Formats: sequence, C-alpha cells, structure tokens
Amino acid sequence: MTRRCGFFLNVFGLKLPDYLGCEFFPETPDSDVCVGHHEVKAAMERAEKP
Repeated sequence: MTRRCGFFLNVFGLKLPDYLGCEFFPETPDSDVCVGHHEVKAAMERAEKP
C-alpha cells in the first residue's frame, strides 16, 4: 500500500529523498501534520468499488 506522503507527492511527479521516507511521517487526518489524508482515503474508497 502506498503511504499518504508518497501518494501526494506522486500526484505532482515528485519523490521524497530516501532520508525522508514516508515511515518517518505519522498517519493522521490532521492537515497541519500530514497532507493528502482525505485524498488518499477517497482514492482507497474508489479502488474498493468496482
């Protein structure tokens, strides 16, 4: 599963440097902490529906 930060950056064709891997970022819906939570949640819901 793609983590939120990776997904969000991929939207813009960007990649995090290895030293800033997504595992260092918390899983939280708080937009002050991590971006893209709602976007990834919506994408996951769409993927579950045929």
